Amino acid sequence: MIQKQKISRKRLSSLYTISTLFIIVFLLSSFHKEDRDEVNGRKLLPGIDKVEKRTNAHCELTVEINGDKGLCEDDTVVLTAAVSGMSKCDSCSEYKVINTSPCIGKREPLVLDISKTRNFFFFSITERKVMRNENLKLIDHGDGTAILTGYVRNSKRYKVEVKFTQKKKYSYKEPYKNACGGTLHTKDWIYFWDFTGYIKEVGGGFYMNISKKGGPAQIGKGANTNERVHNKLGSSFWIKGSNGWSGDFHLNLDCVKQLNTNLSYRWSTGERTKSIRVHEPGTYTVTVSDCNNCKASDTVAIMHQDTAIDAGQDQTICLGDEAVLTVEGEGDILWSNGETTRTITVQPFETTTYSVALTNNGCKVEDEVVVTIGDCGIAKMKVYPTKINRNQSLIIDALMNGYGKITTSLYDLSGRKIHTFKEQPYQKGNNKLTVYMHTVPVVLPGIYILKLEGDNWIRTRRVIIGL
Repeated sequence: MIQKQKISRKRLSSLYTISTLFIIVFLLSSFHKEDRDEVNGRKLLPGIDKVEKRTNAHCELTVEINGDKGLCEDDTVVLTAAVSGMSKCDSCSEYKVINTSPCIGKREPLVLDISKTRNFFFFSITERKVMRNENLKLIDHGDGTAILTGYVRNSKRYKVEVKFTQKKKYSYKEPYKNACGGTLHTKDWIYFWDFTGYIKEVGGGFYMNISKKGGPAQIGKGANTNERVHNKLGSSFWIKGSNGWSGDFHLNLDCVKQLNTNLSYRWSTGERTKSIRVHEPGTYTVTVSDCNNCKASDTVAIMHQDTAIDAGQDQTICLGDEAVLTVEGEGDILWSNGETTRTITVQPFETTTYSVALTNNGCKVEDEVVVTIGDCGIAKMKVYPTKINRNQSLIIDALMNGYGKITTSLYDLSGRKIHTFKEQPYQKGNNKLTVYMHTVPVVLPGIYILKLEGDNWIRTRRVIIGL
């Protein structure tokens, strides 16, 4: 008996162990299943999140802000949202409403069927109103909202207005099927998840505030659940009122106006146009939505564009001489004589003002320099030879009207100073001065500008330096 009792305890212990392991495995599998069915800490709702994830995966909408990024002083910048990858949707913006030919009930043409039941002690009375279309129209605003507006009638006339919001390309549940039978093709249907409105008798006392009852309003081919003709463009939605009335709309639709665009724009400035004009530096963002509720954003920083320019000091030269003008600053260059290089050489025959413009990132600045033809102290000057090598020397023959000193410098065609030679004195009358080229650092063969400066006068000559 003692041995049997020991065996029974071992078996019981084994059973406890197996049961405990089974419970742990079950809890772990439940935990992982719960984890798989959650996104961002909440449970997925069947028919909503899974469809939404699939719809978002098909979004290819992108947007890029085009326009100058530099803001010039006292100027404006135009920013434009360039969009690609828009969804293809039903582009109808306005529908004409047509009566439904129902397959159930009395089969009389209708667009609206509402009823109200009053219960008494031993019986109940149901009041019903069936209404035909007069001039209803459904307008899609293209921003996720729409409105049904117009009049319906039976023996009386009623004003109808229903405002729809939360436009989607999918329903949170299975769409309502056609009561007349047939296969549903819901791929291109659209849904409005919420709507409110009213029905008001013209010249009478009937009034009904309405709101959504059941599923969303559905629009598409075959969406009218009470239409005998299969896959006809239409809509159905179900309503309830605060005064006990409830019922449904069944509409056949005919598109009478197309949307010009399926895009909506929202800028950080509050504007809703494709392009905006900005006057201040800062960060600007645009968010674009398409007809499938896909969204894309882009941000751009606009900064003040500081563009500086300096055309150099005014110059005085002798008649027949050349002046070398150099502009400092960044950007595209345009001189008043049509040249576009940083350094230009001019030879005016009278005092002339030269203007130059720099354009950088859309910003344009200007400066000017005056070249004056002065009363020079040089009666005559000749520089030779004009083609030399570094082992030769230049000779300056000058007939001077007075005394002074001459400074000679060598520049390349970009205006960069290569070398300044030793200053030399001159006297009134004939002078022969020598410029020793071997003192010039190593330079490449090419054309250079020799600049000679004295008291209140400047002369320039071109020389060719060879090997």
